[in-house]
Amino acid sequence: SSAKPSQFRSSIQSRLPVGSRSLRSAPGSLLMQADGEDAPALERFIGCLPYALPLSDTFEWGHYLFDKFPLLAVPFVPLFPIISLLQAPFVSFAIFIALFSFVTRNPSFSRFIRFN
Repeated sequence: SSAKPSQFRSSIQSRLPVGSRSLRSAPGSLLMQADGEDAPALERFIGCLPYALPLSDTFEWGHYLFDKFPLLAVPFVPLFPIISLLQAPFVSFAIFIALFSFVTRNPSFSRFIRFN
């Protein structure tokens, strides 16, 4: 005997945790934030900073390009002191561990910052 789709759906929903049973909408309609809730500009900027950490590692190998075409380095000149600090051994790994340990699990930070 074959099970009907509605029986299959109800058996899956009965296995879900209680809070997620109410999410019966289509998978593409899930929202990361509530409707009308928008993150302020400062939170967006802070949320982008961890994504700049891998970018700092590219400058170690990109200096050849900057030597050949010096005008490419002009937008990054203000970042060079920070990048030189991040080139020290294990600094970027320590920053990653600190962010993971103290920011992502800290409920005092907004959800937008913790997620990013």
